[in-house]
Amino acid sequence: MKRKAFLAASASAAVAAASPAVAPSQQQARAARKALVLVGGVNRGAYQAGVIQALVEKAGLRDGEPLDYDLVCGTSIGALNGYFVSTAQYALLKDLWLSGISSGNVFRFKSPYNKIKNTDSGILSRLSAAVSLGTGLTSNVTGVFDPVPVQAMLDQYIDPSLPVHVPAYIATTNLSQQKGQIFVRHATTSAGMQKQAINDALLAKFPVKNALSNSVPATNGILRQVYFATACLPLAFDPVKIERDDGSGKIDQFVDGGVTANAPITIAQLCATTLEIVLVDPPRKTPHVIYDNAFDVGTGVFETMQQRLLFYQVLLAFAAAKNSLPFDPYVMQPASELPGKLGDFNDQPSLTASWKAGYNDAASGWRKFEFPYAAMLQPFED
Repeated sequence: MKRKAFLAASASAAVAAASPAVAPSQQQARAARKALVLVGGVNRGAYQAGVIQALVEKAGLRDGEPLDYDLVCGTSIGALNGYFVSTAQYALLKDLWLSGISSGNVFRFKSPYNKIKNTDSGILSRLSAAVSLGTGLTSNVTGVFDPVPVQAMLDQYIDPSLPVHVPAYIATTNLSQQKGQIFVRHATTSAGMQKQAINDALLAKFPVKNALSNSVPATNGILRQVYFATACLPLAFDPVKIERDDGSGKIDQFVDGGVTANAPITIAQLCATTLEIVLVDPPRKTPHVIYDNAFDVGTGVFETMQQRLLFYQVLLAFAAAKNSLPFDPYVMQPASELPGKLGDFNDQPSLTASWKAGYNDAASGWRKFEFPYAAMLQPFED
């Protein structure tokens, strides 16, 4: 048997054994429910913001009027975009991507790395330069960028006092416990709380953490910490510290949710039968990349890991669908690579072009996603 056939059969068998048992009543509760899934992708999140704006205009909505979703699930920059969907703050989302991020210059080095001159290049390029200096990175330095500007941006755009219309699920990586961890921002409006109640019942057996749990101080800073954590690129920023919600007083370190789940499909699939997923990369082609230094190799490994994680998440979702969790996935994604260097939040023309690409693509509507088993398993062929 070829290796790819063996892996496909093994994956399906594993999911058949591991998929949660879904009672008929739970299946009925999932029916006709819809989830929005926003993947991670650093500055390419501008594409998602353009898609969201087009959806809002098509529905004839204004700020404070929610899109028709029962939950929104996001990782990294996708989770941040999801915040604006959950609170129905569309004008702020547009402002963030068409002026806010680039004008804020949120990626600034800590003082030991100020000698780096290429301050207008992408975050990954500047991080590479910092690593080449090697200042303290093997001793007591856990990140080279100053978190204060990012925290200031989150203070400006994230308001914990706003009503939550759509329950939001935020994927992070708990580095201290070496696992993925989901935080949930519970709905607070009447209609939203009805959706939340159904989600809670469907997720009763799933390990979901509450970002505003009573066992964690429900200060304004908690929610912003969670949104910082989901997009906290390892090595670029110090891990975000959040106190556990079990009363132990222990503090865990969190980094980018893309380390463990770049597309939080599982929660969406447990709660809904229609999944609308906004991707930020074009249909995958076999790449051929030559890496010049250790840092580039490291980032290449991280990107490869995210691609494979996404593949396995989708594979498991489709296998689970055959077993007990049927769903209809639809996608929106760019036809070609988005402009700008990966991680460059200062390049406003490229951010604007990506936003417009998402806005224009949304006019064509969602595309039914068919899982390309043969193509995706090609790398495993003997």
